[in-house]
Amino acid sequence: MGISILTKKMFILKKAIQDFKNVFGENIRVFFSSITVQGQTYSAYLLFTHSYNAVICAETAHINVDECGAIEKQSGCKLLTVPTFDGKLTTGLIQNPCTVSENNITHNLK
Repeated sequence: MGISILTKKMFILKKAIQDFKNVFGENIRVFFSSITVQGQTYSAYLLFTHSYNAVICAETAHINVDECGAIEKQSGCKLLTVPTFDGKLTTGLIQNPCTVSENNITHNLK
């Protein structure tokens, strides 16, 4: 008997969450957005973020290129962009975008 598609997807999601925790530590929450309707996507960002949070996205991501800062303005969180070859994020690409140094003062997003 083969593994169901749902079981495979759950395995992939659990592995991705563990990969994020391996990079950023165990005390994080990981959310995946597969909502494609604009209003629902916007609502999801408002629901899952606070002003002290950040959303990591590809430089070419729709929320960065086409939304004209709406997510940052309405939710108060910061978009951290990462250059990608194909528009897809990997844990290797997002090792350190959460630490920003200005004048030797380090600010960490939560």
